[in-house]
Amino acid sequence: MKFTVKRKELLRLLGDVKRVVPSRTVLPVIQTVHLEARKGLLIATATDLEVALKGKVKATTAKTGAICVYPKPLIEFLKAVGAEDVTLSKVGEKGIKVQAGSAIIISEGYKAEDFPPIPDIVTKPITLTGLKEALGLVDCAMATNDSRPVLQAVCFSPADKSVELAAADGFRLAITNVKAKGVLATKVAVPFTAIKLLKYLANEKTEMAVQEFGSGSLLSQKVAFIMGDMALITNGVSGSYPNYSQLIPADIKHRLKVDATELKQALKTIMAIDPDSGITRFVTNGKGLTLSATDGESTTNVQVAARGKVKIAFNCIYIRDFLDRVDGEVVLETTMESAPGTWKVPGFIYVVMPMHIQW
Repeated sequence: MKFTVKRKELLRLLGDVKRVVPSRTVLPVIQTVHLEARKGLLIATATDLEVALKGKVKATTAKTGAICVYPKPLIEFLKAVGAEDVTLSKVGEKGIKVQAGSAIIISEGYKAEDFPPIPDIVTKPITLTGLKEALGLVDCAMATNDSRPVLQAVCFSPADKSVELAAADGFRLAITNVKAKGVLATKVAVPFTAIKLLKYLANEKTEMAVQEFGSGSLLSQKVAFIMGDMALITNGVSGSYPNYSQLIPADIKHRLKVDATELKQALKTIMAIDPDSGITRFVTNGKGLTLSATDGESTTNVQVAARGKVKIAFNCIYIRDFLDRVDGEVVLETTMESAPGTWKVPGFIYVVMPMHIQW
């Protein structure tokens, strides 16, 4: 294996794919990056066995081949040298030599065949528009504990000319849609690790493909997201995602409209004075909406202009998460004090369980 590549492009490529390289593992080879020189291309692959990143850059290839290298010393070397082009060549079975001008580093790695195989997704992809922004709306509602692994994910479901994204942690539910060209073949839950990477890597237009392997209890899913010269491949989370649509209240009794910026400032005041309470009451009167919190010794009230009627209490952190993601006028719909409240802006639904308190 021997090829020449632009130093800055190689540095960027390694910096992207190393995001999934684990710092600790019982399988040392996955702490390396798999480099493969093909005709005119260098392909770099990294994985933590759940998520894989595969990227490519143009290269002048003198000899094809592959090897696994530790990314950190190579990245530090590329940062330190000033050459425009670098040449990489295989040394023995597991070594690689990197030359940048008069500077040379030789590093030991692993044989290419020791690297876990990354399956190709052959299903025809669909194209999603605005995926990064959509994930930024719903990701706050993913579960953070592993008691129900399927909730540590965002659920992608087929919808009319779109894909519906949903996340839920048992206390709140966030739903939005992303425009799609093509029809998603099946519902799939994409794990937290992959969602975090997608929020960084996704383009305005991102391709997505899902492929299923096996059947019945042995059914598994692989999902690929293609973003230009970078692809993310991940396992779908095992288990059935809850039927979250039944959690959206239908029998609306009260509706409140309020400006998101004003409400956010009021909530910020409540949380600054009483950050540990978590419970904030939302009650309307003839003058507008009053937010209040009690810490046992004192009560804090903040009033904002609003139209409509409501009486309910929420965990203020959940409402802050919603307000951090929206602007303009927001709508709160409720049925009763003990039932979930639904916060809405166009294209985004956020259902929150109420806090049960003595009024």
